[in-house]
Amino acid sequence: MGKNKIGRNDPCPCGSGKKYKHCCMVLGEGPTTDLFTRCSQMIAAVKIKLDETYKDNIKRIRKDARQSFCHYTVNKQLTTEQEAIFSDWLWFDHRQEESQTFAGAYLAEHRQYMPPQLQECLQALSDSYLSVYEPTRIGDNYLEMRDIFSESLQQVTLKERLEADLDEKPLLLLGRLVGFPEGQVFSGMVLAVDNQDGQASYLQKHIRYLADIKGEDNTAALLKDNAEVLLGLFDHALRKKLININDIRYLHFDDPAQRLAIQKWLKANPGMEYVHKYEDLSWYQDRQAGINKTVAVAEDYVITCAGGLDDLYDWDALPGGDIKPPWEWQLVNSNLYRQPPPVELASIWFTVLQEQETERWLHTSHPELEDKTPLEIIKEENSIKRVINMLDHFAAQVGEDDEGSVLVAYMRERVDSLGR
Repeated sequence: MGKNKIGRNDPCPCGSGKKYKHCCMVLGEGPTTDLFTRCSQMIAAVKIKLDETYKDNIKRIRKDARQSFCHYTVNKQLTTEQEAIFSDWLWFDHRQEESQTFAGAYLAEHRQYMPPQLQECLQALSDSYLSVYEPTRIGDNYLEMRDIFSESLQQVTLKERLEADLDEKPLLLLGRLVGFPEGQVFSGMVLAVDNQDGQASYLQKHIRYLADIKGEDNTAALLKDNAEVLLGLFDHALRKKLININDIRYLHFDDPAQRLAIQKWLKANPGMEYVHKYEDLSWYQDRQAGINKTVAVAEDYVITCAGGLDDLYDWDALPGGDIKPPWEWQLVNSNLYRQPPPVELASIWFTVLQEQETERWLHTSHPELEDKTPLEIIKEENSIKRVINMLDHFAAQVGEDDEGSVLVAYMRERVDSLGR
C-alpha cells in the first residue's frame, strides 16, 4: 500500500472500487475505540465485502443452502435468530464446486490489496467455527467459558455485561468465536439454551457419536465441517426433542457361532419381539421402542437399527451378552452422516427403509380408513380387504416403474402376512 497516507476520497486499496471513507477507513483509524467495537467493525466490513462481491452467487444458491443448513432442525426451517448463523456458515464454511469457501476465494484473489487488519480479520473468520460454550464466570465486559466439546477454556469480549445468574440458571451458548491478536469476540448472533436437564450431555454424546462414525479426531475440523448437524442438535436441545439418528449396522456371519450367539441373545431378551419374516429376513422389534430399535436376522448376516443414540447404546446393557464388539460391524447409514451407503450395502439400506416406512404406515391413522390405522382395520373381522384396496389404489397412482411401486409391493406382502 505504500507509506503515503490514504486520503478520505482516494480509492480504497482493498480493490472494492469505493472511496476509502466509505470502505476500509475505519480499519486504519487505529485503536481509538474499545476492543469489542473495533473487532465488530472489522467483522462487519469483511461481511459487507463478501456480500457485495458474491451477492449474485449467494442469491443463486441461497435457497438450497438454507434447506441444507436447517436439515437437522426440528421444523426443517430457520428461525429469525438462526439466520445470522446461517450467513456466517455460508461465507466461511460452505464449500463451492472448487472446494473453496467464499471467504477463501476472496482471500486468494484480494489478499495483496487488503489492509493487514482486514486480512487478519478475514483469516480469523475463515478459521472460526460454530461451537457450544458453557459460561463459568461473568465479568463487566467479558465472559469466561468452557467449550463443551474440546474442554478448552475461553474468554470472550462482550459489548455489555451479561445479566444472568449462572448458579441459578446455567446456560449453554451456541456461537462462532473469532480470535484477534488482542482478544476474542463472537461473530454475529449467539443462541442460548438452559443447561438444567442434561442438554450439555445430550450435545456432547451426539458429537462424540458423529466423530466416531466419521473417524474424525480433530474436534475443530469436525465442528467446522458439520455446523448444520450442531445447529440441529442445539435446536433439539432447545425444544427438548430427541433427534432420530437411524443408525443401521450390518454384520456378515464369518462363523456359524455368530448366528447362534445372535439367536441366543434374542432368546435372552423377550423384550425383542418377533414381528414377521420377509424373504430371508426375520424382523424383531423392541416392545417399547418399536421401529426405533429393531434387529433383522438372515442365514448369513444380521442388521441392527437404532432410532436414537440411547437405543444404540442400550444394546450393550441388555441381558445375554454384548452383541457388538469384538465383531466388525459395518455402518450402513446414519441420518447424521448424510452420505449414501456403501454400494455393496445399498440393497440392505433400501430394505431397512422399506420396513421402517411400512411399520410407520401400519401404525398411522388414515382418512381412507375412517381415521383408523391399517393394523386396527386388519384386526377387525373381514376387514383386510379394505387395506388391500387402499394399497391397490396407491399402486395405481405411483405406476409400475416408480420406486414407490416396490414399497407398495412390500406393504402388501406385510399386510398379507398379517391376514394369514
